[in-house]
Amino acid sequence: HIDEIDSIGLQPRDCHALVGAHTNEILTQMEEYERIFIATSNYLDCLDSAILRRFDSKIEFKPLCAEKLKKAFVMYAKF
Repeated sequence: HIDEIDSIGLQPRDCHALVGAHTNEILTQMEEYERIFIATSNYLDCLDSAILRRFDSKIEFKPLCAEKLKKAFVMYAKF
């Protein structure tokens, strides 16, 4: 799992050469990895298209409305 993949997989126009080198390494590792790979990002639009193509699924989680946020808090706050 990579949390905040956007910190290393930005589009080339948005980053310097060092980050681009990291992107190439990530692509190589993703190609060779044979298990489930999960990455998170707050900036899906900024990720390199080559990285995005390697994911079978992309799931967007939008913020909860106030009513659902309260319901979730009550549900998870009970322990």
